[in-house]
Amino acid sequence: MIEKQTANDQSLQQKNTLFQKNTDVNEAPVTIAVVGTSMISNTFIESVEQTSLAEVAGVFSRHTEKAKAYQKEHSTYKVWETYEDVLHDADVDALYIASPNAFHFAQAKEALEANKHVLLEKPLTPTIQEAKALVKIASDNNVVLQEAMRFMYDSGTEQLQEALKKIGPVRGGSFSFGKKSSRYDELLAGHTTNIFCPRMAGGALMDTGVYPINAMVALFGEPSDVSSFAVTVNNAELVEKAGGDVSSCSIEEGAIPPVIDISGSAIFTYEDKTFTCSWTKCTDAYGENYGGGVIEGEQGTLRWTKIPEPSDVVIHYHDGRIENIKALRCPTSKASKGDVNNMKFEIEAFAKRVREAQIAGRAPSIPENQITEIVCGIIENIRLNSGVVFPSDKEQMHA
Repeated sequence: MIEKQTANDQSLQQKNTLFQKNTDVNEAPVTIAVVGTSMISNTFIESVEQTSLAEVAGVFSRHTEKAKAYQKEHSTYKVWETYEDVLHDADVDALYIASPNAFHFAQAKEALEANKHVLLEKPLTPTIQEAKALVKIASDNNVVLQEAMRFMYDSGTEQLQEALKKIGPVRGGSFSFGKKSSRYDELLAGHTTNIFCPRMAGGALMDTGVYPINAMVALFGEPSDVSSFAVTVNNAELVEKAGGDVSSCSIEEGAIPPVIDISGSAIFTYEDKTFTCSWTKCTDAYGENYGGGVIEGEQGTLRWTKIPEPSDVVIHYHDGRIENIKALRCPTSKASKGDVNNMKFEIEAFAKRVREAQIAGRAPSIPENQITEIVCGIIENIRLNSGVVFPSDKEQMHA
């Protein structure tokens, strides 16, 4: 049984307000420092080019040479030598933090306490205790904290909510998302990579499982119970077999087995319905765009492809009718050869909130953070049930 964060009926009432459009704020663009130089940071920068509400001030990385590489294509970007330099830069309104999951809490905490607004990549934190702490710190310092969860802000999600009203009482369904990682073969070869390293709070659940679970909770509230299953590997065994240095993946000098999940699934129980969620980073999830959602109602079944981007919603009615619902897509950015990730929507929601906070002198409430906390709790529960332990778990036990 997972610990309840809010009652189901309250969650269902709250979700109806989550996807309403923010009031336009016609001000200068919000200046954002990008923390991290992974692929998602590149996509973020491209997506910022799609909106006039935000602009990239510069890039920070623990490895300065990686950040300086960005200047070859973006000569106007700043590169900060230390994280403290970013936080003390008066030209920076906010931070987009896309560093490894293990650094999310500490980096976001420092930024919020320095009165910087934070857009923090999913999952917000590895534990619910850390998630709640960040939400409180943001409130205490009157700044915006928002998780970069694309499903929550995509225009297609609003249409998905409307479409749900057409299929009658919902009784169940399934959500899946996953793609074989380009780093998976490296893992099997005994190399330590951030995405599959427990020290970095990686794994399939943290990287891809968060998407289907978030979509389920956003649409239907908190479940009453969960049963989970996972496929895991032991990093130390793989490294040792390859003749490598086991200390590269050990936790507390080998006291904790460095187990990481590569795929998994869970069954979620509600009072009047059940759902399954599945995720993977060692195979490609079935279906177009690596998985999707299926919601079964008494009058019809609704489905869409690619959990984070519900661009094509289809309803198969019980009487044989089929209805196709097309969602608004992002325009192509100047830096892209095709459609850019729908991060544009979350960026604009964040930028409007930052400007509102700056103009009103008070940060607006963010109801999505209640869903974020619930999801963090569910993920932590599933992860520990799978034997996947992160350094932050031990830190909380010692505290």
